[in-house]
Amino acid sequence: MDAIQQEARHGAGLDPGGSEEMQEWSALDWDALPRGLREIKDLIGPGAALILAEEYGGGQLYVPCRIRESHPLVQLIGHEKVQRLSLAYGGDKLHVPKVDAIERQFRRRRILSLRQTGRSIASLAREFNLTCRRVRQICSA
Repeated sequence: MDAIQQEARHGAGLDPGGSEEMQEWSALDWDALPRGLREIKDLIGPGAALILAEEYGGGQLYVPCRIRESHPLVQLIGHEKVQRLSLAYGGDKLHVPKVDAIERQFRRRRILSLRQTGRSIASLAREFNLTCRRVRQICSA
């Protein structure tokens, strides 16, 4: 499985599968995300950065100096992208930010979209496991 297929298979709201999801994916506001995640994205691309955040977010990731094809990172995002990480961070531990901010962006967009189609505040609150008050805050922001 190559890195593109790997990127496409990951879930948690990060799957750029259909056209609507692809629009959300491409409209991600990277400036609102943690600086460390933006730096990783600039180095290895958005899909691979999101995969790392999903898999290692909130922790540290040791980046090897020498890359072997059997290394778990190679299996996860591909040799070329791991090589770029290695050139920049080889031998160091890389802090990988959590995906919370990304998930909130996707959730916010989805709530706004569903609200525009006429969905009630109460049904959105149930669907997204939020309070009605929080859904109203999201819709009014």
